[in-house]
Amino acid sequence: MARIKGVDKVAYEEFTFVNNHVYDTDASATARPTTTRYVSDAFIEFKQASSGIPANVLVAHNKFERVDAINVLVNRAHNVSVFDNVFVDFGQDAVRIEGGYCDGELSFIDNHFEQTETGKGVSGIVLASVAGNTTTHVNIVNNMFKNLGKDCGADVAFSGAIASHRFQEKPTEY
Repeated sequence: MARIKGVDKVAYEEFTFVNNHVYDTDASATARPTTTRYVSDAFIEFKQASSGIPANVLVAHNKFERVDAINVLVNRAHNVSVFDNVFVDFGQDAVRIEGGYCDGELSFIDNHFEQTETGKGVSGIVLASVAGNTTTHVNIVNNMFKNLGKDCGADVAFSGAIASHRFQEKPTEY
């Protein structure tokens, strides 16, 4: 399976993923972790970098279809923009920003999140452990959410269009 994966212990800056069509990938969704971070797999995946953070990440004008794993996962991020994408029939979460100290501008604008069959994908957008170093501004504007959420049992208490939990030291403004 082709996948974009940042695993080196370095900072990633100005990552751009624009005008792509991702479909029918073979990586299956893993269970959503409830007590730890940095363990989920994704098609676009930036895990914790000990010497820096993913900064100024842009995911725009893409179509993701039948991508079972998390489509976009960015840990410990500063300034992430997800703009004008289509996410259809994802097995876990479409976009997940997590890992502690996610801050700056986190923008989700003009996206389409859809499940064609009820009870399949968990969440369209997940924000976990945000607002560490500076105030975080979360902008969720003009998105379409259709048929999202499923019963994940007692281990996952949140599912649906947008889920957010584990806030940190600094303010988060929605």
